[in-house]
Amino acid sequence: MPWLNTQPMEQKIGFIKQAMEISRGQFGDLCLRFGISRKTGYKWLGRYRASQGVEGLVEKSRRPQHSPTRIGSELERRILELRAPDGWGARKIAHLLWEQAVEVSVATVHRTLLRHGAVHKLDQHTSAPLRFERSSPNDLLQADFKGPMGQAGARDEPLTVLDDHSRFALGVFALRDHRLEGVQKCFVEVFERYGLPRQLLLDHGTPWWNNYNGWGLSRLAVFLMQQNIELIFSRVRHPQTQGKIERFHRTLARSMRQQGPPQRWEQWQERYDGFVERYNQVRPHEALGMRRPAERYRPSDRSYYAQVPDWPYPAGLEINRVDSKGAIRLAGRQFFVCEALAGQPVALERVGQSVLVRYRQMYLRELNLAAGTTRSFIHPVSELEEKVLPMS
Repeated sequence: MPWLNTQPMEQKIGFIKQAMEISRGQFGDLCLRFGISRKTGYKWLGRYRASQGVEGLVEKSRRPQHSPTRIGSELERRILELRAPDGWGARKIAHLLWEQAVEVSVATVHRTLLRHGAVHKLDQHTSAPLRFERSSPNDLLQADFKGPMGQAGARDEPLTVLDDHSRFALGVFALRDHRLEGVQKCFVEVFERYGLPRQLLLDHGTPWWNNYNGWGLSRLAVFLMQQNIELIFSRVRHPQTQGKIERFHRTLARSMRQQGPPQRWEQWQERYDGFVERYNQVRPHEALGMRRPAERYRPSDRSYYAQVPDWPYPAGLEINRVDSKGAIRLAGRQFFVCEALAGQPVALERVGQSVLVRYRQMYLRELNLAAGTTRSFIHPVSELEEKVLPMS
């Protein structure tokens, strides 16, 4: 039947046109030709006559005129207030309302956000079935740069520092660039306020990794090691190694989008500080059983060293001092170690025909005495010390 290829409104108009021209006895046959029941045919015809035009054929909304379960305007306003400025999802907003003795379901909150076009696509994702975390605060911190964000002239790529166990944000710092002085100042602020972590997870980017001169550590990495922090570097091109801080960056970016980009760069830090306060103290975290990061975090009992103490290498290790070019001399040959360690003492541990170069608590390089070659070998001492035999 040709009417099956037309739009619903066109079907109704065609039916009405013919219905107005036939006799009453032919009405059943007309309905049969259009594939509708006599009841539907009389309904269409009645609507047309009642409205005196085709406007009456427009399908009416089946939505009830009154919903006894629809929330009030005050609660709706509160939901939208909690959504701004960080773009929190329905679960977190509902949890906050439950704590205030407000009876509302997650589905109701979600529908409210949908009505106002406030559900971001980043909310539509499947959570990971398993999560891995350190057993206590300050056992491992993750640090990375988020960015860029904002418009030209006010563009920013902030440094973020996150505790692995509690997801507590130790800081988000506005930075115009990633030069040593500015970034190091941010870490000093974190360490003076919260103490030192045992380990710090980083990627292979600047300013804590130097891609030149045979792959070596940067001066910032050396500064961190001098605070007796074990550095762990993620696998190259594997951002999932730092999954928690990557997810944190998504939350941060969403919050900044909600508020709109600042007109001046100087406005970034105030926004970051407000975000960190809400993230740590107010926002429930699903991975923490809807607890706040501040409920699981406590400062470290290891204090920041304003004056770096000498490192007590174990007895029996050969000590060699790095020259101004970042190299050492051994067995009549020169081996590159790290320019950032110029003037610093390093320890040598012999393993067969190889020598492991160690600075404080980190192995840095492996020297092949027979071939005269050297390669990067970044690893915490604590994870290898039982496998490496010191020089006798």
